[in-house]
Amino acid sequence: MDEEIWKGLLKTALAILDDLDADGVGGPEVAMGGGTVLMMRMRHRLSRDIDLFMHDAQWLARLTPRLNDRIAAMVRDYSEQANSIKLVLSDGDIDFIVAGRVTDAAADETLQFDGHRIMLEATEEILAKKLYYRAALLKPRDVFDLVAAARMFPAAAEAAVEASAPRRSAQLKRLKALAAAPSDQLLRDIAPIGEFAEMAPMMIDTAVAWIESVDEKRRRQR
Repeated sequence: MDEEIWKGLLKTALAILDDLDADGVGGPEVAMGGGTVLMMRMRHRLSRDIDLFMHDAQWLARLTPRLNDRIAAMVRDYSEQANSIKLVLSDGDIDFIVAGRVTDAAADETLQFDGHRIMLEATEEILAKKLYYRAALLKPRDVFDLVAAARMFPAAAEAAVEASAPRRSAQLKRLKALAAAPSDQLLRDIAPIGEFAEMAPMMIDTAVAWIESVDEKRRRQR
């Protein structure tokens, strides 16, 4: 997987948003998050999709291939939920997601790309969204993102774990289930880069230990 594949996906996503604007209906204010932004910051794994977050669910009706013929002609497949649309392209996926913030960290970093200025979510917010909204369905790459961030950006990883504490039981239950999965199955989902590959085999144990250490620190501070 080309490390630069995200650029083609983002260019397509921006073209879709530009089409909405050209139609005279404007466009949603979006912030880019997810594993691709973490990949840009840590260079820890390859990412096969881009996640664009927005606050107004009404825009999803204009972004679904079910109601937008131009988008339908661009995609191989799609899936649709009440708060998200996944567009499946030949090179990867584009996800438009409506989700509230989990932390107080503002998206104050920007990316200048193809004539657009794109807000990038903070590392702690990206991790917190994964841990909170996907708690019961954490993917191996979500866990890998957490342990990589614990090494590279420990304060952000700690803040994300703290912010997602209401979902702790579901997180730990999911980690226990992942620990029972064959290691080769877990590794196929990750595509680690360089020296980060050495973290992959022990990532479940590392994640559990990290979460428990953050919780213990919080208990001592009460």
